[in-house]
Amino acid sequence: MASTTKDLETQILSSFLLSRASLQDIISLRQFTELFPKDQRSNPQAKLLYRELQLLRNKTCERVKKNIKHEVALGVKQRSELEKKRRALKRVDDETMTAIEVSFSFSSSSRSKGSLFGYGRGGGFLSNHSCYSYLAQRLWNRNFRSRNC
Repeated sequence: MASTTKDLETQILSSFLLSRASLQDIISLRQFTELFPKDQRSNPQAKLLYRELQLLRNKTCERVKKNIKHEVALGVKQRSELEKKRRALKRVDDETMTAIEVSFSFSSSSRSKGSLFGYGRGGGFLSNHSCYSYLAQRLWNRNFRSRNC
């Protein structure tokens, strides 16, 4: 997937920034010389100036190509880091849900064995509720810190 995304990003940026970007695509030598006063159009310096502008434009296009490669590599790196963070958050969320399910199962089993306030065999819901609160707070803190919010 990264390869196709990388290729697609390169293609989009190149077609947008580089297609028809050379000086010949923008203006021909004849059109360029027609911009000069009539008495200067046949001057060999006009052709030399056009060639010089072509070289500058080609250098600019090469710099843009290099920047496109850099941006594509940066995009690949960013997508990789994003996927790592997404997996880490999913793992933390899964751990949080498991802890909540475990603590609920403790509290529901204690309610069936004893009374709400702990009178009876199971110790009651409220004694396990503090355990649930502790686990939930601990996992919330870990989850909160891992997201760097």
